[in-house]
Amino acid sequence: MKVGELYRCTLRTQRTDWYNKLCVYGGEDVINRVDGVKIINHWFLVRGKKRLVDASLLPWFKPIKKEEKCFQV
Repeated sequence: MKVGELYRCTLRTQRTDWYNKLCVYGGEDVINRVDGVKIINHWFLVRGKKRLVDASLLPWFKPIKKEEKCFQV
């Protein structure tokens, strides 16, 4: 994934309203705990809000093709 690129969320759940929404990938969001454990999350801008996800959800975000970008509103 590339920071600043557009993606579409293809995960359909009852807990989120991200399905089929455009998302901007913001990169990694790292937490360094005091016990030395490093937690790597990823963040997206979704509907104007910063949303954190872990790596298990990344496959559900599909890149927007160049042709499709031309037709987004």
